[in-house]
Amino acid sequence: MSTDLVLTESDYLELTENSRALPNRFLKKMLASENTTLILGMSLADPNFRRVLYFLNKQQLSSRERIYVVMRQQKPALDHYAEEHWGNRGLRLLFIETHDEIPGLLRDVQWGEASSAGVPRWINESIFWRAERLPSAVIFSDPWQSLAYTSLNALAEEVKSLFGVPQQEKLTFGLFVPFWDSRNSARLRMVASSRNDVGRDGALLRAQRRVLSIRMGQEQGIAGLTFARGTTRAVAYGEGKVDINFTAEMSKRWVSHEGYRDWRSIIAVPVIDTTDWIPVAVVTMTSSSPSPFWKEFGAKQRLLEPELYSVLRRTANFCLVGPLAS
Repeated sequence: MSTDLVLTESDYLELTENSRALPNRFLKKMLASENTTLILGMSLADPNFRRVLYFLNKQQLSSRERIYVVMRQQKPALDHYAEEHWGNRGLRLLFIETHDEIPGLLRDVQWGEASSAGVPRWINESIFWRAERLPSAVIFSDPWQSLAYTSLNALAEEVKSLFGVPQQEKLTFGLFVPFWDSRNSARLRMVASSRNDVGRDGALLRAQRRVLSIRMGQEQGIAGLTFARGTTRAVAYGEGKVDINFTAEMSKRWVSHEGYRDWRSIIAVPVIDTTDWIPVAVVTMTSSSPSPFWKEFGAKQRLLEPELYSVLRRTANFCLVGPLAS
């Protein structure tokens, strides 16, 4: 922490007169060092920042490709111009549509961006965390399957009670966790559902059929996208596609035994853990209603969401690190 305090506008403007002021030395060190710097919440219009950056570039001291700036996405033409302008000054712009995308960017800065069609760089840490607390042998066992089924069923009753879900609206819950397919490939598989207790053999078969890609740009389904990006997705009927990147064969497999899909809307919530705050699972909630209960709250939906998502995560965490898992 700096021992100098900048309290007023005049204090700040006077920094331009003293290049050796401690805040300026910190700024110069940040922009000229070989360390990675991430800038959040700055418009880049700050005069002192631009002054220091200008002189560092003039002396060819700016740290190229090591300074990231998170910017709100606007129009393609404006974004392209900004990217070119600041790129020539040693800054790399990272564009986002919503603030919820920032944690994913932070993970990419820390672990590195996944290559095109590659799995997230942090996937090894995610699977290690899951396997250490919930080994595959435990997942595909009758006791854990019974525990998970009972927990997800109880979750359905809790959500109905807490949020006044109409009696005719059917809710179904599922739990997805990552598995290695090979040394360089991992996918997301469904390991539990509130539909029924299928036991060990049924769980193995379901995990083989209910499997989703998490490769960058090729994420499949709402759950696959939620896991790879680490952000919650809520899609009511007609608001967007749910079978993202599904093949024709997958679309056939992911319908009910009656030959049709028995849900219309979906929420997918990432379960984020580990010391590095990494997605380790996804819990999904599907609704049979095209106008699901969470949409009926209207403008108050944003107040409802934290409580609803917390309830879903709590149940998923219990299944992952509960007494049988340990």
